Amino acid sequence: WEQLDNGLHGGAAPHLRDHHAAATYGNAMYTYGGWYQYWTAYDDIWRYDFDERNWTQLQPVGAKPLGRFLISFAPVGSRLYLVGGELGSDEPGSKANSYLNDVWAFDVATSEWVQLAQSRCPRDHSAEPRPARVHNEVDRK
Repeated sequence: WEQLDNGLHGGAAPHLRDHHAAATYGNAMYTYGGWYQYWTAYDDIWRYDFDERNWTQLQPVGAKPLGRFLISFAPVGSRLYLVGGELGSDEPGSKANSYLNDVWAFDVATSEWVQLAQSRCPRDHSAEPRPARVHNEVDRK
């Protein structure tokens, strides 16, 4: 094991978070979402460059997924695919504990999100495919 510099020496870095997703592409790791306190879900995407050992917050073009946590995030080709997750907030009338089964793709080259499938999750979770959270993917290479 080697502990890498987290880029906090005067540079930008993601806010503290839990239940976020991470995927590697090329010489970088991308992180998306997660939550910190009071079920506040993030909708930001960050890139950690393994060579430069620093963080960059990406500014996607156009629409983007709702902030969420407990999600799956997998690299395929030049895209990072985001699936499902859970929304969260402690505000009255919020969608706390609402699960998602939507699919988004983040194009690494253009910094653009594309929604591939909308979420169809009624609160009784009767949608197919079932809403998903706390799931993983495996690269079969």
